Amino acid sequence: MQIEFLRKLINAGLCPIPIADSESKKPTIKWEYLLHAMPSEEEIIKWKGNAIGIVCGKVSGGLEVIDFDEKHQKGIFEQWKKLLANDALFEKLTITKTVHNGFHALYRCAKIGGNTKLARNIKKEVLIETRGIGGYVLEPPSSGYELLQRDLFSIPIISFAERAALLNSAKALNEDVENGAYPVILSNASGNRPGDIFMRETPWREILEPHGWRIAGKQGEKIYWRRPGKNTGVSATENYNGAGLLHVFSSSTPFAQDKSINKFYAYAILNHEGDYRAAASMLGSMQDEKKARIPPPLRPEKEKDGIITVPLSSIRMENVEWLWHEKIARGKITLIAGNPGLGKSQVALSLAASVSAGLPFPASNDEVKKENVLILSCEDGIADTIIPRIVANGGDRNRVHVIQGVRKAGKKSAFFLNEDYINTLKKL
Repeated sequence: MQIEFLRKLINAGLCPIPIADSESKKPTIKWEYLLHAMPSEEEIIKWKGNAIGIVCGKVSGGLEVIDFDEKHQKGIFEQWKKLLANDALFEKLTITKTVHNGFHALYRCAKIGGNTKLARNIKKEVLIETRGIGGYVLEPPSSGYELLQRDLFSIPIISFAERAALLNSAKALNEDVENGAYPVILSNASGNRPGDIFMRETPWREILEPHGWRIAGKQGEKIYWRRPGKNTGVSATENYNGAGLLHVFSSSTPFAQDKSINKFYAYAILNHEGDYRAAASMLGSMQDEKKARIPPPLRPEKEKDGIITVPLSSIRMENVEWLWHEKIARGKITLIAGNPGLGKSQVALSLAASVSAGLPFPASNDEVKKENVLILSCEDGIADTIIPRIVANGGDRNRVHVIQGVRKAGKKSAFFLNEDYINTLKKL
């Protein structure tokens, strides 16, 4: 036993525990009394073992550890860090690497819980869990353990809100959720009740955004949502296991916690204080009004010269499809305007590089799909300006194309925007 190291842990307010070895992780003593009291000098001198653990909970100043097990899903720690999206909070934590290439995130908080499983995969294998009240963890200098960030003698104290951000980001990676929506009586995907129709036709964004919810990120078909009043972290996940439901794990929302809820339930909670009957009545009235506004088909008649109009009631509303959320919309014209020399071309080529390589846009955690990019440039040189900028921004040169002209009747000619724009769109 490294007696001096044990003394340093005790002086730092951390309760040590002797462990046989890093593989078995078994204490060499009856250790339960250490949940409530530090060991004495006489006790630690007699300890035997080849590894050192630290008891979590009150005895160690409110120590709690998030344990990431990478043997079932490699990269789960990095996924969590990306979802957390809070470098300042992450940099506060003490981070260690474990014997089987997992990770520990250590912190202290005035209020912690017991050992809790936060995320499992679809096989129900545990990916992320906490070690808190009643638990212990092995740490360096135990064999196979490595200190990556900060040290064990200055483990930070974080706030309740910061702890919630850490845990909620972990819960967002859970794939082991109950089948079906909560509450079950409100779920009928093929029904014709107002709530059934509402659930089929209304996207989650139209339900949540008017009440201050914001998208925190995307991963495949999953969308991560952040509750109102919160600037970082994740509060719920849309489309768990492809079911189209919203799984809420934050306790600071009006929804049932750790449940997969459907759209009608969410609408009723947010707009009618949970009164399902009132919610259904309102949706029915809205749907009847919508039907009444749609005019009957007009009889064909001879077209007359003049302006052509159409009532808005005959046009179905659509959501904007974003390339870069709330900044660049797909299928729309986006202008980057500014005085000469401000870097408009740099910005445009940086965005082109991101799209070509599937890289995140600036200050965004949204997943970007790899796509081809078409550039028309009348100012910058291709070889000495455009290519170096694309490469510097990590772009995929195979996916970036530059217009060099057009071919008409077998002859190559210059590209004229007013003449060749339509043919360009057809090629796209």
